[in-house]
Formats: sequence, structure tokens, C-alpha cells
Amino acid sequence: MKKIWDFVGLNEKECFFITNKEYDNKIIFPDDLGYEFHNIGFSISVDYKSSVIKNVFFFSKYYGKKYKEYKGELPLGITFDMNQDSVRKKMGIPNFTRGSFQSIIGFMCPLDSYFIMDKKYSIEYLPDLSGIKMICAFVDI
Repeated sequence: MKKIWDFVGLNEKECFFITNKEYDNKIIFPDDLGYEFHNIGFSISVDYKSSVIKNVFFFSKYYGKKYKEYKGELPLGITFDMNQDSVRKKMGIPNFTRGSFQSIIGFMCPLDSYFIMDKKYSIEYLPDLSGIKMICAFVDI
């Protein structure tokens, strides 16, 4: 069976979560469609023009809002309870990293990104780096 992040880069018609209308909410953005799966703990974004799945976000219990924690297997063999040091020990030096900062849209948590084959994976940590808030698997369209 395909893992959710395996759908990134494929046509949305290949994703049974979308075709079976298992989503809780569908959001229309200027360039994308967003599918929210609140009770399962993830969301999917699809590019309007190509119908390709651009990204999948996996949410931990720390994310809050309306999402429950994603309980399935996570990409890269990591878990939400891993801190930044344990992720870096497993994954190595990230291709991109940022610290936390205050922006116009609010507080931005620390983040590491890894580029693996045709996908990118961003891991957003809690402000104190003690756990993971959210993971995103994505491709450039």
C-alpha cells in the first residue's frame, strides 16, 4: 500500500484520499486546492494547472488548530517525539535550516529541510527543539 507521502508528485486522481472524498474540508487558493483531513492529521495541496499533488503536511499534537495528531508512519523513519539533535543524528546535516523568528504573519518555529531524490522534506520543530510540530513532504512544480 502506498504511503501518503508517495502521492507527492503524482496526479490527484491517483490519491484515494481525494477520490474517495475522505477530506473534511476543501479550500480553494489562487494557484492550489487544499484538502484538509482534520481527524487523520494531515493536509494535501494540489496544483491547479497540472493537478499534481505538491505537498503533504503531517501534524503532531503540538500543531493545534483543528487537526488531530497524525498516527500513521511518518516519512524518513522519524517520529514526532524526536528532537532536532536526534533527527540530525539520523538524517545528517540538513540542506536548509532556519531558527525561530517573529514575522508579519506570526511566530515561525525552527525548521530543517532535507532534499532527497525528487522530494523535499521540511521538519518544523517546537520552539525549544524538543519535538516536532509538523512535517511537510513536497515537490517543486
